[in-house]
Amino acid sequence: GGGGGGGGGGGGGHGGGGGGGAVSLVCPNAQVVLRSALFTLDGVSSALEIETGLWVDPVLMAWLAEPDSTEAELALPALYSRYMVGAGAGGAAAAGHAALSAEPGGAEQLEADLRACWALCGQLCGVLKASHGPAGVGVMQRELTVAQVLTDMELHGLPLHLPTLRRPLGEVQRRCEALSREAEALLGGPLNLGSPQQVSEALYARLRLPPPPVPAGAAARSGHGSTNEAHLARLAASRPDCALPAIVLEYRHLRKATDAFLEPLLAKAVPDCRPAGAGAGEGGGDGEGEGEG
Repeated sequence: GGGGGGGGGGGGGHGGGGGGGAVSLVCPNAQVVLRSALFTLDGVSSALEIETGLWVDPVLMAWLAEPDSTEAELALPALYSRYMVGAGAGGAAAAGHAALSAEPGGAEQLEADLRACWALCGQLCGVLKASHGPAGVGVMQRELTVAQVLTDMELHGLPLHLPTLRRPLGEVQRRCEALSREAEALLGGPLNLGSPQQVSEALYARLRLPPPPVPAGAAARSGHGSTNEAHLARLAASRPDCALPAIVLEYRHLRKATDAFLEPLLAKAVPDCRPAGAGAGEGGGDGEGEGEG
């Protein structure tokens, strides 16, 4: 980020809530900067008294104006190209800094980049006011306030009751084993429900269910018919006499719940990490404490 004078007309109304002499801070991607600053301070958030009402974030402003933008479209070079080309002399100057040099350019280059970014903020201020009305800039300031709260939450962690999170793992494992036995009984032989190739062979070669239509090239590359969720759901609905599509769908749903969510969350938890002053019994009646993610 860099500082810019809030009183000048080039600020496009970004002077911040303190009057004509207020100073705004130009800070692209301010949410990431806030997060990094708080982590650098090792949790001493009180040492970082940030008046986010004086912050100006062109990336956030562009996202608020066009929420469907991709990450690449919100990069500064892309924003310069989109909003500054053809914006008059100031816009042309700013557009000239669209591709920021990978090599350090010294104080002059830094000043030029900051001026270009400030001009971009002025353009985006107009865009934001057009899409959100006069309160458009206030929307950005509220987003930055929320970013501080979320950063504090991430830094300090959230309390988790580990026994409650672990309990479904055994239940899911037992259900997955039961589903595997059902599938093997149906086929009269072993089947790894976690293998798309084995599932495909079982569905389309052994049970003779109709495979999904796929381009010839894709079929040749994969060597087996697709077992995507949409087609399995169609098979389960159209062929209720064959239980395997429904078995595969349930198995995948359960494995995703544990492999993608529960187990990674448990792996990141810090056991027995209680808030200061918490009693010894707050972690649960079974002797296990809470964890912080």
